[in-house]
Amino acid sequence: MLLSKLQSRQRHAPVPNNWLFIPIEDPDGNVDCTFDSLTDKFTLPYDEKTPREVFDYAKYLIAYIESGQSIDIAMSLHNVEANEGSNFFCPFVDAQYAKTILPLNKELLQRLNDGGFRIGPDRVWQSGWMPFRLYGWCSARFGSLPLTFEANDRYPQNRLTLLQIQHLGRISADFIEQWCLTEPGKTWHLQVRKRLAVRTQQRNAYWKTVGYGPESRSKYDILTLGY
Repeated sequence: MLLSKLQSRQRHAPVPNNWLFIPIEDPDGNVDCTFDSLTDKFTLPYDEKTPREVFDYAKYLIAYIESGQSIDIAMSLHNVEANEGSNFFCPFVDAQYAKTILPLNKELLQRLNDGGFRIGPDRVWQSGWMPFRLYGWCSARFGSLPLTFEANDRYPQNRLTLLQIQHLGRISADFIEQWCLTEPGKTWHLQVRKRLAVRTQQRNAYWKTVGYGPESRSKYDILTLGY
């Protein structure tokens, strides 16, 4: 869905933001008919059931941050069963950042509604904190703004074609990029940069305290600390 944004970008002038698309594949869990055996294990470094892919995802993103980049927004897209909801809606809001997330969500959903998609409900199902999922882990470790949405192309009242799914992705991605250039988006970026600067100081002090470096880091260092 969002990949259509990259395809259009290649044909036009580049835009200032980087996108990382990370599909959470869980073939082992699928074989065992296990739900969320990988996606909700990012705070369980020593659980025997935590797949090694969790550490691979984490180490990849840590290396990305260590290269000098920031992850301003971590956006989770999940699919639901056909009758569980409309084409696009927000099921969960991180309570810590609700004042930033709710206005952003409202505007995005309005744009999708104007684009012909069924959106809503207006009220989210739940609020809280989800550091055990990858997008919430990015927020807890790197200060990313955690966004989560459900996308449903099989909603009986408005089934979507492939072209419509791609159009939904373009509207969403365009909006996120535009938001990053607004005053709230710029302010958020500065907050993330300050958070990462503090993280770097804490990380360097931590290696001195424990007497080893990232080459010998433990599972705890990777998942619990994001080092």
